[in-house]
Amino acid sequence: MLVYSNKKQYFCTIKFKTSRIMIYLFYRMKRNPNRIAWLIAILFSALQSFAQSGKLFNTDNQLSSSFAAQVMEDHKGYIWIATRNGLNVYDGYNFTVFTKDKKDNQGFSNNYVNCLGKDKKNNIIVGTNNGIMVYDGAKFKSLPMTKDGKEVKCYINQILSRRNGEVWICTSGYGMMRINDSYTRCETIKGVLHPYTYIYSAMEDHQGRVWVITEDFQLMRLEKNGKLTKHILGINDQKIKRVTEDKRGDIIFASEKGGIIMMKAGTNTFQYLENINITDIDDIYVSRNNKLYIGSNGGGITMYDLNSGRTTPNPFFSNQVNLSKAKVNSIIEDKQGNIWFAMLQKGVFMQPNKSYDFGYMGYRLGKYNLIGDNCVTSVLKASNGKIWVGTDKDCLYNMSGDMYTNVSHFTNTPSTILSICEAKNGNIWIGSYRDGVGYVDATGNYHNVDVKMGNNLSVFDIKCDPTGNLWLATMGNGLVCLRADGTAKQYRKLKNADSNPKINSLPNDYLAKLAFSKDYSKLYVASSIGLCCLDIKTNSWTKTFGKNCLNQGTFSHCVQTDYKDRIWYGTEEGIYVYNLKNLSHPRRYTTANGLSSNGIAFITEDAKGRMWVGTTHGLNCINPENDNIKIYYVENGLQSNEFSDGAVFAANDGKFILMGGTGGLNWFNPLIIKSHKSKLNVFISNFIVGNASVYPEMESGFYTITGKPVYESDCFNLSHDDSSFSLQLTTLTYNNVEQIIYAYSINGEEWHTIPPGQNEIAFSHMPAGKYKFRIKALANGQESSIREFKIVVHPAWYASVWARIIYLLILCGLVCIYIQHHKKKERERLVLQQHIHAEAMGEAKLKFFINISHEIRTPLTLIIPPLLSLIKEDKEPHRQGIYDIIRKNSERILHLINQMMDLRKIDKGQMVIRMSETEMVSFMQDEYELFKQQAIAKNIDFRFTHDADKQPLWIDRNNFDKVLMNLLSNAFKFTPTGGKILMSLTHTDAHAYISIKDNGVGIPKDKLETIFQRFYQSPTSSTDRNIGTGIGLDLARSLVELHYGTISARNNEGEKGSKFDHGSEFIIRIPLGKEHLKPEELIEEEEVKEGENLELAEAEKEEQLAENNAHPAEALNHSATTSTLAKGAKAEIVIVEDEEDIQDYLKTQLSSDFKIRTYPNGKVALNEILKNKPDLIISDIMMPEMDGTALCTKLKSNINTNDVPIILLTAMSREEDQVNGLQTGADAYIMKPFNMDILHRTILNLLSVRRTLRNKFSGKESQEDKVKDVELKSGDDLLMDKVMQVINDNMMDEELNVEMIAKQVGISRVHLHRKMKELTNQTPHSFIRNIRLKQAAKLLRESHKNVTEVMYVCGFSNPASFCTMFKNLYGCSPRDYMNEQQDKE
Repeated sequence: MLVYSNKKQYFCTIKFKTSRIMIYLFYRMKRNPNRIAWLIAILFSALQSFAQSGKLFNTDNQLSSSFAAQVMEDHKGYIWIATRNGLNVYDGYNFTVFTKDKKDNQGFSNNYVNCLGKDKKNNIIVGTNNGIMVYDGAKFKSLPMTKDGKEVKCYINQILSRRNGEVWICTSGYGMMRINDSYTRCETIKGVLHPYTYIYSAMEDHQGRVWVITEDFQLMRLEKNGKLTKHILGINDQKIKRVTEDKRGDIIFASEKGGIIMMKAGTNTFQYLENINITDIDDIYVSRNNKLYIGSNGGGITMYDLNSGRTTPNPFFSNQVNLSKAKVNSIIEDKQGNIWFAMLQKGVFMQPNKSYDFGYMGYRLGKYNLIGDNCVTSVLKASNGKIWVGTDKDCLYNMSGDMYTNVSHFTNTPSTILSICEAKNGNIWIGSYRDGVGYVDATGNYHNVDVKMGNNLSVFDIKCDPTGNLWLATMGNGLVCLRADGTAKQYRKLKNADSNPKINSLPNDYLAKLAFSKDYSKLYVASSIGLCCLDIKTNSWTKTFGKNCLNQGTFSHCVQTDYKDRIWYGTEEGIYVYNLKNLSHPRRYTTANGLSSNGIAFITEDAKGRMWVGTTHGLNCINPENDNIKIYYVENGLQSNEFSDGAVFAANDGKFILMGGTGGLNWFNPLIIKSHKSKLNVFISNFIVGNASVYPEMESGFYTITGKPVYESDCFNLSHDDSSFSLQLTTLTYNNVEQIIYAYSINGEEWHTIPPGQNEIAFSHMPAGKYKFRIKALANGQESSIREFKIVVHPAWYASVWARIIYLLILCGLVCIYIQHHKKKERERLVLQQHIHAEAMGEAKLKFFINISHEIRTPLTLIIPPLLSLIKEDKEPHRQGIYDIIRKNSERILHLINQMMDLRKIDKGQMVIRMSETEMVSFMQDEYELFKQQAIAKNIDFRFTHDADKQPLWIDRNNFDKVLMNLLSNAFKFTPTGGKILMSLTHTDAHAYISIKDNGVGIPKDKLETIFQRFYQSPTSSTDRNIGTGIGLDLARSLVELHYGTISARNNEGEKGSKFDHGSEFIIRIPLGKEHLKPEELIEEEEVKEGENLELAEAEKEEQLAENNAHPAEALNHSATTSTLAKGAKAEIVIVEDEEDIQDYLKTQLSSDFKIRTYPNGKVALNEILKNKPDLIISDIMMPEMDGTALCTKLKSNINTNDVPIILLTAMSREEDQVNGLQTGADAYIMKPFNMDILHRTILNLLSVRRTLRNKFSGKESQEDKVKDVELKSGDDLLMDKVMQVINDNMMDEELNVEMIAKQVGISRVHLHRKMKELTNQTPHSFIRNIRLKQAAKLLRESHKNVTEVMYVCGFSNPASFCTMFKNLYGCSPRDYMNEQQDKE
């Protein structure tokens, strides 16, 4: 069914207007037949004017107010717009808005801007509702307005810039004013205009005459000679609202009633222009092409061609606003020929000046659009010249070849038309989306054709070959050939054809587009997986390419062949161009080499062999000969930048191309398409720092960024804090900004481009330095001149040149200081190194002595105990004297060793000082008595004096005794026979002084400060018997300092007449009282007495031991126990000692009373002890492989041996060593050399205690087991019974653990752990393990099971783990244990 469009009224209008034009043209043709071509061109131009569409600017897209009062272009090309809410400046991309409310308003003082002007100095003059402002590119300055010397405020109607440079101001209330030459104020113009206080507008013509319109629309003319013509002949009866002049010098007037009056140049005659009937005109403007634009209040804009006399009402269109109802009050033409007009309440409209070479039909024509608003999906120009247009969801359109008449809309076809093709019989075949295929006959009726492929058939392309066959590309049903005889053939994908390219088959059933070869022998198919080719003659899909698919895996949109039979294949990745002679190396066209987009919609060829490529972003014209690409966008007249797949038709001669897309329909002759080039100049439109636009004299830190407007500046200075900034660029072109690409280069580097349509370049955190920028613009192959400028990012003050100089000076100074300091430190280091070396040597010596002391104590063990035995047994006087000498020297060696140990304690901070109040006179008297015999022996006059009978002093008696002993020993050592020694005690209110003076050899002066250093020895000869160790005085000094005192030495020189005129004196000063002492350093008198009693008890014990040694048999008979543990059996003692001599000595001394086993180290002893448990163990500590401490720890942690007493016998005499030994569980700690009697008594006591405890627990002591009592179990007994029951019940269960026992017993895991530790001295885990191990040992002893059976019966699953745990408990492996038990049997 054929129906006409509902836009019938539009067709009538078009036909009516066209008929009027045709009548006019016919009249002109009769007069001059030779102008026929020109007349046709005018008709085409008139029709093309419908396609013009512009841009609207209002508050929805950056304009500060839609109440636009005036629009103006400045000398650079910026567009200035006056509004009621500020002043707007447009650069083609962004608006800069000046309002008084902004923080950096640059002096802008009034938002109500009524009019604009510019002078010859390029200043912008701003007229507001109360005054004038002047903008010099840097800031606004308000000019005072004066009349008769008084400042006034008035409304500014218009600003007139005269040819002589003067600026006149039309005001309401104060007449015509002018800005004075110094631009400091506005003054009323005197003379003939002075009486007229209300000036509506003014215009100066090319003769210098000023045409003035008053507020009541009366026209006057100010002549060049200063005279005023009030009555102008011919228009006196008209009220004039606007006056302008065209380029020929004609003066044009707009009257209040709507007429346009023209006064021809050089005459005084007036004529009314015909065909203009516009009321309420607000502005008139003559463009450079001599078109008069008339703006009215509510009637839009009308264009009148002053050359032809043709009137075009509302020639512009916007789909955002109804321009025919707009209140147009200001019209201008910019440098590019674009028309701008300001509209009250609607904003500003810009109509681009475009010479379109592309015909257009679509939604942007508004009421002139004839094909609806839907996307055009397919197009065709039939052989009869008619145009067919398929749409998406709007069926099919048909129109005459002129595109504007005889439009038909077919609504009985499928709604979405994907392809259109003309058959040989003239029928128009259409392929649809999901509605199959059919044709429209010559009468306009649509016929659906059933191709037997079911419903929802989608036909994406139709092609007709010379024989009349129709080829259909379907989506999902393969390729279909409808033969001219009415039969059909379908090509479908065979099995595995998509994976095996050698199969002669269509590789995919989803096809997009088709194309024939030049001779129609091949059909190229664009499929969803690649490019295919059917050789029609041989019916082969593999003959042409050698396989059934080329470029497999590439989704395709279109395919086309050119006049050289090359294949152009369009994909999502650009274009592949295949030459059948070399298929392996196709030519590529992508965005990388100039294509506007890689998404290809269609490809077609023109008469010159150029390929026109529609993409998803623009139209491309490719010249295959030189690969030159020209790009066209919507700004060039395209329906949009996006085209529909395959929506293209090219005439056979290549001189007409029709194409469609989302915005409608385009047609053009490719032979006359040309690029409309214009000169480009690039500017910096905005420089943004810290989100603020830079203006002249704006500061950045200490620097002025620029003193000029940004667009004029060639250097910008930034502080380091503003190293992030943005540049906004512009060419000040307004009709093709989407096509412009900006490029920049820094410091001569390569050019970088930003995407088309963008004009901002952002830089972030630029390092300090100077940057030379170059910028340029590119559009459609055209390149602007290069603009150069510098940006200097200044360093922070601390990184500036002066700062670096200061840093250098400071660095030099520091280097000098460092050198001096280094020299000083080197000297100090050498001194310190010497000191450290001396200390290290002292430490090494001390360590050596301590280590030696351990070694000395061992042989002393073999000297002193036997010696004491000899002293007690051998009473012969001579030998007793020798024994006494040996004893004294042995004790001297021990004393020396103890001194070294004391020094070691002091160095490590381990010396504990226990102060008690001591009566020093009697204390020192005891020391005096000790050395009295030695004084008598050496014939030395030894005296003790004191200044008080009693002198209390807080000291540590045991350690202070060592001080006096060392000093007295030193004095006796260096005092010759017959000499004198004086020991004295004096005091003051705060201190007590102890002096020991002799008249011996004295001390060298240079050594007085060093004699208290460790290991210092006074110079002596090699034969001197008084040579010492050098530690006595060091120990004395250290002990005195621990008493918070001091010790010093001096020589007795200068005491002539005294008994001590030579020799030396040592003086000790100790504070009186106890206030200086720490609480932990004090002990009370009771503790002192207790210690004395302990010493007395030890002395009595030694005497008793001595008596016992004299009568050993008697002592043993009366002792509480004996060495036997059972009748007829001796106690067994294990001796673990690596020194064979001591081992033999102990064995000799103890073998008479005990059974002895000896081992050389702890490792050997541990295994044997676990196998055969002794009654007592004596072990040295320092041994190879396993020391005594480790042995003691292992034995005490083993439940089979933790009851065996252990005596640690060692040369390690430090208290911490004793503590560590006792912490491992040792029962006694005896230092070497030891007293054999004490060792013997310790052994007896430990054995006695062990037997007593055994009797206690076995019941033999009281035989209570024989008494029958009522059974009463405690809570702990009941708990252990439950625990043992759980263990016995689950002995074989390897999963038995602490959690299981706690759960079944009914207590928490933590409580169970605490109770088990308390009752069994074992953790629950160890208790379970040991019970199982004991059970295993029992089974190995008593049963005849093998080791593996025993292991599993006792709940063990890992043989290696079982053997390790068994060996740790019993000292041997389970198999060895079983064999030993069998051997015993």
